[in-house]
Amino acid sequence: MDESLEEIVRKLRKHLRLEKKSIEMYRSTLEKIKSPVLREVLEGILIDSIAHMELLKASINVLKEASKIKFEIEAEEIRGKEETEKLIKVLEEHLRLEEDAVQNLISLAEKVGIYSIRETLRSLYEDEKRHHMLLRNIIMALKEQI
Repeated sequence: MDESLEEIVRKLRKHLRLEKKSIEMYRSTLEKIKSPVLREVLEGILIDSIAHMELLKASINVLKEASKIKFEIEAEEIRGKEETEKLIKVLEEHLRLEEDAVQNLISLAEKVGIYSIRETLRSLYEDEKRHHMLLRNIIMALKEQI
């Protein structure tokens, strides 16, 4: 892992510890709160903090994995028309299979009342749209080669 990623992971872990402490504090405090309004606000913050904790964990895991992967694609790896056609079929099948799931993300996002979860689902939807656009461009470029 390069130093900058290591530093980012270190800082994310520190923030993760703070989120965990906040969650513990909110949970223990909620038991003592009598005011329904204050309780509701703190429950919302607690839910957001739990979401933050899980997103931080996921981010740390992604960065750790990303540092291990060398993203290198060499043109000579695709040898000939047959291999290119196979790759095109795999990519097209991926797009077809994922299309419904991607559409469901935005539908689910609109139904979720928790802001942080709704925005996370919207963000996933936007990422998937970009991935689909990139894959379509790759497929077009590969088709031009054959």
